Amino acid sequence: GDHNLPGAQRGRGLVRPDGVQTRASCGFRVDIQGRTSPASQPEAGLSPAPLLGRLLSGDALIGLPSKLQASGELPTQIADPALCTIVHARIGGAGPDFGIMSGDGCLCLTLRADTTEDLTVLQRAVEQLVTAEAVAMAGDNNYTLSFSTHDHFPGTINNRALTDVVLASASAANAPCE
Repeated sequence: GDHNLPGAQRGRGLVRPDGVQTRASCGFRVDIQGRTSPASQPEAGLSPAPLLGRLLSGDALIGLPSKLQASGELPTQIADPALCTIVHARIGGAGPDFGIMSGDGCLCLTLRADTTEDLTVLQRAVEQLVTAEAVAMAGDNNYTLSFSTHDHFPGTINNRALTDVVLASASAANAPCE
């Protein structure tokens, strides 16, 4: 597979003989819709701030891959631990409006795992966690949640026999490859 590898020398092929060559990854976005209200009447609205605060604090999201591995829902990762990295959070629109309590927000994560299948397990677990937290926070008031993925890169798992063919071909063509 073709993937960016930070720190790799430009113009040189890199091949891992077997196992994980590049990890599966994706951007994962959670959009949260509550209810906007006048700032003087916060009880009339449903702000995403408490939900985002709960998701951003502690290790609920960041520690999720380890919990999934401990429970056996996610296999032990070969390359590095699976990751759930918080990369962005937002409450409200482009700028502050001191007279309005915002009813919308978003949370953006980067998810990584050894395989595309493991990444799917992690995505589902994040959806379940966020949904459970939203229900716990809002009760019958209900947040509306939507989930989307972006910049998806499948995992690349190499086969020793095939990588030997690639290395032999590169050598025959005098193409730099290791």
